[in-house]
Amino acid sequence: MRHAKLLNVGFKYDKDERIFDLEYIPAEIDEETRGSQKPEDIRKCLHAGVLPRCYENTTVSVQVQERNVVSCFIRHEDGRVTCPIGRELFKQHERKYGIVYKSNEACRTCPNRCTDSTKAKEVQIGHNSVYVPVYMYGNPEVPLQKAPDVEQNSPYNHFGRRKQKDARVKLVIRRNPDDMQRRKELVEHPFGTIKWYDGAHYFLCRGKEKVSAEIALSFLTYNLRRAINILGVGALVAHFNKRKQENRS
Repeated sequence: MRHAKLLNVGFKYDKDERIFDLEYIPAEIDEETRGSQKPEDIRKCLHAGVLPRCYENTTVSVQVQERNVVSCFIRHEDGRVTCPIGRELFKQHERKYGIVYKSNEACRTCPNRCTDSTKAKEVQIGHNSVYVPVYMYGNPEVPLQKAPDVEQNSPYNHFGRRKQKDARVKLVIRRNPDDMQRRKELVEHPFGTIKWYDGAHYFLCRGKEKVSAEIALSFLTYNLRRAINILGVGALVAHFNKRKQENRS
């Protein structure tokens, strides 16, 4: 469970889950590999769409999805543009062959996926077009829009000739309010103490190695101060002297 506890961090905005898209790498996973806690074995399980045993009974889940469901973006008669699950997109800018629509909010909280990108989906609808077809991943959680019953031919529509990826692995980390509250109570206190009482509002060094050393020194002083407050200076010095004598003998 050591790995799962590291995932209980704050969520952005009003999201209830984090979704990560992993490359699907088929592999035969035996029980020994699934029960291993080595990073390479955990990665192998996740890319194969198998949940490692260390993530069982946690907020983590994996699913292999194929990109085989077709839906579409529709421009309605009143000018509104909706995505495959019916959420409204907004005009961004106009190009020679059409108008580009996008909505960060709609993509941020979307339960389905129509793109491999982590950014919001941008769709260009031609001036004489009504809809734009798109492939969706997996089993949609909500009903999808169907293309309207209109004939639409365009030399720029390459939807049927696009090469689609066979499959992907959907990794989901769901919100757990109890674990997040417990993390706030246990983890946030040391950071707040170092920041506000020790004046460490920002790092003085640059680079991962130097910053790691700087924060390690900050936590060393925090731990020493806590030990002094709990044990007292006399007991702490006596403990160090005892350990020093044990190491010499």
